[in-house]
Amino acid sequence: MEGGIADAGNSPADEEQIQIRESSLRAHVLVIPLSIISVSHVTSAVLLSAKLAKQDITVTIFTDRYMLPHIHSLHSPEALQSLDIRLAIMDHDESERELHEDWSRPFKDSYDVMRAAEPYFQNMASARSSGAAGLPTCVIADMFCLWAQKLSHEQNLPCYAYFPSGANFARLLQAFPALISEGRLRVGENGKFIKSKQTITVPGLPPLLDIELPNSTKINPVSVTAKAGLDLSKNLPCYAYFPSGANFARLLQAFPALISEGGLGVGENGKFIKSKHTVSVTAKAGLDLSKVNGVIINTFYELESHAIEAFLQACDPTLHVPKVFTIGPLAAARTEAAAREGEREECLEWLDRQPVSSVVYICYGSMAKWTAESLRELALALEASQCRFLWVLYQESGDDLVHALPAQFLERVGQRGRVVTYWVPQVQIIQHQALSCFMSHCGWNSTVESISGGVPMLCLPLGAEQNLNCRHIVDVVKVGIQVKVGDDGVPKQKDIENALQLMMEEEEGKMIRQRVLELKSMAAAAAVPGGSSSTSFQELINDLKCT
Repeated sequence: MEGGIADAGNSPADEEQIQIRESSLRAHVLVIPLSIISVSHVTSAVLLSAKLAKQDITVTIFTDRYMLPHIHSLHSPEALQSLDIRLAIMDHDESERELHEDWSRPFKDSYDVMRAAEPYFQNMASARSSGAAGLPTCVIADMFCLWAQKLSHEQNLPCYAYFPSGANFARLLQAFPALISEGRLRVGENGKFIKSKQTITVPGLPPLLDIELPNSTKINPVSVTAKAGLDLSKNLPCYAYFPSGANFARLLQAFPALISEGGLGVGENGKFIKSKHTVSVTAKAGLDLSKVNGVIINTFYELESHAIEAFLQACDPTLHVPKVFTIGPLAAARTEAAAREGEREECLEWLDRQPVSSVVYICYGSMAKWTAESLRELALALEASQCRFLWVLYQESGDDLVHALPAQFLERVGQRGRVVTYWVPQVQIIQHQALSCFMSHCGWNSTVESISGGVPMLCLPLGAEQNLNCRHIVDVVKVGIQVKVGDDGVPKQKDIENALQLMMEEEEGKMIRQRVLELKSMAAAAAVPGGSSSTSFQELINDLKCT
């Protein structure tokens, strides 16, 4: 026998033993996304899983049964099987379903996933002790599920932390502890940041107002110590994967020091006390990565180089500084099987009938919470601007949202606009020649898809790390325009019209289009052999197969 292929003379028993031996030698990654509340985290995890599976790695995704339709919209069951991607469905209380409607609870939901994962790990340990083959050889856990380190360590498995929000967010989280400990970021009794509209400066990141910090970030007061936040210092190999970009990775890195040094206060309810005062992250702030083998980020180096370098510099140089694997952009064409085929075709066929670079695409993701006033202002702005538009209002209550639009709005805009309430093939839409710009909440997946497609952005962030992404899009890489929002949090008709005019008609919009095309080329170059992401991904694969 050569190369693991059985001779014709091998007995069935011999062939079975060969298959068992080959299965035991094959790298097998257990991927744990934050799957109770976050469609975007699951999307990124599935895209990563497919990328790994194409490198002869078995993948098991530990997920919530309510996410199955979404996962199958990305890859059909047959496609998952052909890639050797398996689904392990967590067993938890049906009441957890309500958490899908609340995207502001990542830390609590992480522990809900943990409770469901513990029996799975126990069963895996039993199977391992009995000599079962083909079990996971390592774990990749979402950035909010780093409790998986402990469960992995108990079985001597390497644990890789997965961050879906890019390097900017990782850098921001890295900086939080020092911001809190130094008194530059305060947390009220309700656990939220005390808002004062003070500028926060973090090396590697664009300036932020403290009111723009993620509202969903919560820290348990018990953890107000140097090791609070993302504790990656467990005594085991660990790779941190940041699907949300380098800025987010840097932010996560800074949280522990911010809290322990008093720069970020935490209320009794576990939320940050916000004071709107300036927060500055120092080099000593950060996640303890001394025992971590690597950090995996859904970005390409050229997009977030400042955050990536600052993230590394914030690590303690006297200890082990982990590798940073930039493997993005993880944006790929999707089947969107959850939508009806006819509707998908109608959507794209409508785009086919529009002039080149004429359509504004508006989509805020499945978890956006539209108010009646926001809907009205945006609708009136689209009507007054006379621009062509494709507006996705996907929610379970999508029909109600359409009914909340101004009376006769759809009739007045006629054929120059479309409002849909179903899933659409976003990547295909972004890559369509009719598209002019993308009005987005600045979620990281949408940001990466827009940049990879060479489409400029109109930015209207809603929460989480989206304000940070917006600052990066507008102020750093300069491929978007932010829509002004009033003190009440509602974008006004005139401000939306002004942003549309700047993007569609003014010189500023022309310069932005040129810049985003340059970034598109950089993203493409990063992904080909020899490019930064391709090289980094191959290094990651080599590491995974050596575990």
